[in-house]
Amino acid sequence: MIDPPSTYAEWTEVLHRFERPENDTGVLAALGRAKFSLSAEMSERLCKRIIAVFDRRVLAVASHLEQDLGRGLDEVSYGNSMTRARRELAPIAAFSAARCWPAELSGVLSKGLDDFVTAVQQKLEENATVYARHDQGARLSIVRRFPLSTGAPPPESKGSRPADKPKPDAPLPTRRIIL
Repeated sequence: MIDPPSTYAEWTEVLHRFERPENDTGVLAALGRAKFSLSAEMSERLCKRIIAVFDRRVLAVASHLEQDLGRGLDEVSYGNSMTRARRELAPIAAFSAARCWPAELSGVLSKGLDDFVTAVQQKLEENATVYARHDQGARLSIVRRFPLSTGAPPPESKGSRPADKPKPDAPLPTRRIIL
């Protein structure tokens, strides 16, 4: 558990932790309880650091997506790459929307994320359109049905399997074999 930051040193520690995705839950929880109250000079320096960390995380998502899509795999892998990118963008979106940020900083972060997602989505659609005649539009369908701008899919629970789902109330039709 990360304590809410209040001093410049504590804020830089939280930002340093946010650079690694495995710390997202703790950092976002700490930001939810934090108050951004520093002197004007310190605030300006810290805002520059916040934007730099934000940019590094967004560039990491772009790099992972580019690597995944560059492998030239099938449509299922293509969809998995899109899902991974959406999952990586979710904590970045939560970071940019944290209530502790000043309104101006929050606007800069949100606009930066929106611009990134819009540009990547457009590029994915352009590339999928060019490739559409080779795969009958499967990738284009994936890009349009599951855009990066919608939130991340819910995390999978480790113990859930399709067999664990509750059974419907109506009986399933029986199978008839006709010879």
